[in-house]
Amino acid sequence: MNWNTLKYFEFPIFGKTIDALDGVVKSIIKVIERQKIYVHKHTEILTNALNWQQNQKATQHLLVGKERTAAQEWLLTDFLPPKQPPCRVSELVCEFICEARKNAENLMTDIFICYDTKDKKIRDSVIKSLSHYSKTTWIHDRDIQKGDNYECSIEQGIENADNFFYFISSRSVVSEYCQKELEHALKHNKRIVPLLIVETPEADIPESVRYLQYVDFTDNTCQADYDSDIDDILNILRHEQEYYKQHKILLVRALKWETENKKSSFLLRGHNLDNAKTWLRLNDKRKEHLPLNLHKDLITTSEAAKGQLGTEIFISYSRKDADFARQLNTTLQEAGKTTWFDQESYYSISRITKRQEMI
Repeated sequence: MNWNTLKYFEFPIFGKTIDALDGVVKSIIKVIERQKIYVHKHTEILTNALNWQQNQKATQHLLVGKERTAAQEWLLTDFLPPKQPPCRVSELVCEFICEARKNAENLMTDIFICYDTKDKKIRDSVIKSLSHYSKTTWIHDRDIQKGDNYECSIEQGIENADNFFYFISSRSVVSEYCQKELEHALKHNKRIVPLLIVETPEADIPESVRYLQYVDFTDNTCQADYDSDIDDILNILRHEQEYYKQHKILLVRALKWETENKKSSFLLRGHNLDNAKTWLRLNDKRKEHLPLNLHKDLITTSEAAKGQLGTEIFISYSRKDADFARQLNTTLQEAGKTTWFDQESYYSISRITKRQEMI
């Protein structure tokens, strides 16, 4: 409960005088009615989140469809001063909504986090803070499934993320794993966002990161300093957000196409192709994080095959069966079948770019 909500509530005074009961009841009802829709939605989402937690956070218990997008919009509700949120949003609820979003977006994320395991505490803190803004993250101890190849999973996690967060510390700069992850991100022209979490000699920091503007967590002396750093991160993520999202989506598609010996079933068609061509035309001469030659090859080959490829299979499925549907789609494409699968459509991915003002 947020006690600030009751800051201006006039409580009955017990002692010499007692407020009239009718007046007290009216005041209580007034507080209860305040932002009632927001509070009701919180209860509804929390109930679903607890059910998800009790079922080992299984995918089939995540929110889907309109319920998911409504929950994401609710999470992004903005309370402009002097308004206050009537209840505190728990970390479980934020995680639940973020995982539902990740599940709906073909397991792609906003951020891959590169860090040394001894810096796990600050990593978790940043993840929890960003989850309040519906930012999805990829971390090895949560997102690698049992039986998966570790190195391949790490590489896919980097490829499937818009941004690469590099946590700078005296430990990460000498970590072999961190350096491999950084190299893979650079190879694919990912946006690198350095976070300085431990004072580290400049000479020890990898040259590819050394001269990038970083978010400095080492000078935090109070909560306000930390909050300011989170705001800086959010501003970075908002800058050219759509470019990096499309860069990621097309990269993942191009890598599948290349891995499968450039089968035509992985080529772009329809709106996805038109959107990709526009994206490439507008960004081919940019200075940072350029489209790769692999992007260009996929788009050029897709354009050459335009009109020759129809959709052989339309995949209709319950969002509760998203894991199976993803596996089926990939298997069909690998077998040379052209499919339409909503999680691969750029236009099907929910894009909530503005926080909703609470009225």
